[in-house]
Amino acid sequence: MNWITLIWAMVASACLTLAAVHLPVWLRDRSAQPSAFFAMQCISTAGLAFCELRMMHAQSIDAYACGCGWPT
Repeated sequence: MNWITLIWAMVASACLTLAAVHLPVWLRDRSAQPSAFFAMQCISTAGLAFCELRMMHAQSIDAYACGCGWPT
């Protein structure tokens, strides 16, 4: 595992941790809409980090273009 993979995994895990903190706040108090929006933003940022990581590991231009990073 190289350092870029490690950093991207850390970014995604930090985002999911923040989402895990703010989502129960919104579930307990439905009027706390900023917590819900922040949790959704964190989840989408983690998904984006995962997609970017897959694209960084692409072995060819065609694999990068289709978004399938790791060889199957």
